[in-house]
Amino acid sequence: MAPFYEYMCTSMKIPIDQALLDKLKEQNAKRLDEINKQLEDAEKNLGESDIVDKENSVAAFNKTFEKTVGVGYRIDLVFNLIRIGLFFMDHQLITENIEKAKELMEKGGDWDRKNRLRSYQGLYLMAIRDMKGAADLFLEAVPTFGAYELMNYEELIFYAVITSVCALDRPDLKTKVVNCSEIQQQVSLDVMAKSFGVSKEYLDQQLFNFISSGKLSCRIDAREFRIFFKCQLFQLNAEIGRNNANLPIAKELLYTFYNCDYSNFMIALGKLERDFLVKDRYLQLHCRYFTRTLRIKAYQQFLTPYKTVSLDVMAKSFGVSKEYLDQQLFNFISSGKLSCRIDACKGIIETAQTDQKNLFYKKVIHDGDILLNKVQKLSRIIN
Repeated sequence: MAPFYEYMCTSMKIPIDQALLDKLKEQNAKRLDEINKQLEDAEKNLGESDIVDKENSVAAFNKTFEKTVGVGYRIDLVFNLIRIGLFFMDHQLITENIEKAKELMEKGGDWDRKNRLRSYQGLYLMAIRDMKGAADLFLEAVPTFGAYELMNYEELIFYAVITSVCALDRPDLKTKVVNCSEIQQQVSLDVMAKSFGVSKEYLDQQLFNFISSGKLSCRIDAREFRIFFKCQLFQLNAEIGRNNANLPIAKELLYTFYNCDYSNFMIALGKLERDFLVKDRYLQLHCRYFTRTLRIKAYQQFLTPYKTVSLDVMAKSFGVSKEYLDQQLFNFISSGKLSCRIDACKGIIETAQTDQKNLFYKKVIHDGDILLNKVQKLSRIIN
């Protein structure tokens, strides 16, 4: 673990224990020497996964890639390189290998690897704050998820829900998330298991046995029964046995936002930030952006039906003080995120309804003027 120890000490600005580092390097060298003696005709370095040596592991995978013939095996090697990039958050390594994976897919990648690539891409897009792109890819991956080496199914559902709430508009949120049978089955099974104080695997197996033996007279059609069985399969294949307490809070965030329950939405958003976002290795850097975006969406959704609304009424709806809401709205209005103005004397908020087509038209005209100016400057230089 010498390279990883050195990397962590450097990144966290902790003094390096040179004696310990030398000892670890000596152990690594000894182990690698043993491996090289055992493998006479092999040039692979099999110790990189034990000592987290990024440079040597990348070099070993690239060397193996050059000697691998099958397209499927090559794609698997590229997936390994992407995971190394995600671990160290090496953007160049990730983007290069995602593009390489896309090229290989066109040469004959199977549907399973194509589905797995969506999860890899979505996770990286979320890590670089492209929530819209991440949400689209996560939602595409939900029905046919198979990238268990990257995350488990519950984590995919969690990321799909929170990125969708952040990035999708209301109609798409309803059709792609609220009415998505796979997501609803996963969330509802989690809530039911929590209510009974048992694991989801145990509850799923019990329900399957009782329904198939006729002990439960539930009104379940064939599609819902298939989802139950499919959900069980996902649970058995997911080998990460941690407590997935993030699904209930994701469901609460989704439904409180969609059902305009703004007071509970603010509570759910606070729980999400405190218990999950600040601890998530991909979202912790974007925690403030994420919560800010969701608050703006909630404020915009509340204000859209009104021409004027009392500041007191809005503060009560969101369960916050009038002063806090006033400051929040001031910040968002001044930065151009909300189209409204506050009348402090009357204590009301006046909304300015904007036509999206007109905004798009003005943007096209503005961008066109900028382009024409650049073309004219370029033509003068050429002449």
